[in-house]
Amino acid sequence: MRQVNKKLVSLNLSWNGVDNRACGKLSFALTQNNCLKSFDLSRTEIDSVSVERLVKALRRNTSLTSLNVSAVLVTGIKTGAITVCSRFKEAYETSDVFKK
Repeated sequence: MRQVNKKLVSLNLSWNGVDNRACGKLSFALTQNNCLKSFDLSRTEIDSVSVERLVKALRRNTSLTSLNVSAVLVTGIKTGAITVCSRFKEAYETSDVFKK
């Protein structure tokens, strides 16, 4: 997902390994991209630092309308799925993008 790419509207990374470095780049791209509508991270393994990076990026993204984080395995925290869902929910609720 390049910040200059104006045609990418859906990104499916399900079943892929997303390490810290890749997640950092994805997070940055999400803050810059204004055409991506759908992002699928389902069935990936990410750590708690990456979750926080993504949450911060999602707060700034203005175009995303669909995010799939089902069955994400989070390493580094004991309550993985619950924490991921609550952090993404918090990002959704505090984002100006979703307040109309």
